[in-house]
Amino acid sequence: MPTPPIGRRERKRRETRQTLVAAALSLFDTRGYDDVTVVDIAESADLDASTFFRHFGSKEAVLFTDMADFADGIGSALDVRPADEPLLEAIPCAMVELGSRRLLDVELEFLRGKLTESSSALRSLSSVYRERMVDALANAIARRLGTDPTTDPAPYLAATVWAASLDFYRRRIVATATSAELAGTASAELLGDVLDIVRPIWPHLGLAE
Repeated sequence: MPTPPIGRRERKRRETRQTLVAAALSLFDTRGYDDVTVVDIAESADLDASTFFRHFGSKEAVLFTDMADFADGIGSALDVRPADEPLLEAIPCAMVELGSRRLLDVELEFLRGKLTESSSALRSLSSVYRERMVDALANAIARRLGTDPTTDPAPYLAATVWAASLDFYRRRIVATATSAELAGTASAELLGDVLDIVRPIWPHLGLAE
């Protein structure tokens, strides 16, 4: 299914949002998360604080914006996959699509991984956002299977296994990479590595490959 063209207003909104994200990442990286304010981010982006708050509710929202976007986008990305495509193929294909739309941001993930290592508050927030991602993926899996996620545990278990495997390799990349660019290179093989973990577990969840 072809992606509809982006209108001028939406393109401008995305550009402004990305400008704010880039400014925030640079400041977080150089000053540390706790020493950066919303005003600092807005001024660095040559914008005002009111513009910032039209796009983000807080500086925390900037740091986790790709995770929120993933939760919002994974359902539609999985829904449009061919109906006869095996679920274990459809999920990574949907994630590749999200990556092409910058809804999975390796650079942001790399920096967030460094920042959360030294902040218990950010680790807690990260857990909240990751659970939101799992719920969104579970609901999308349930729709594809035609089952009720409130009574059938398989969609949530499948989403949890997938997310946990992804998180394992994410942590390894963040721990071993020396730059966001290196993390991006390493992430090219990430989905294949995750599949190697998930595939033998899949049948035990009552799911066919």
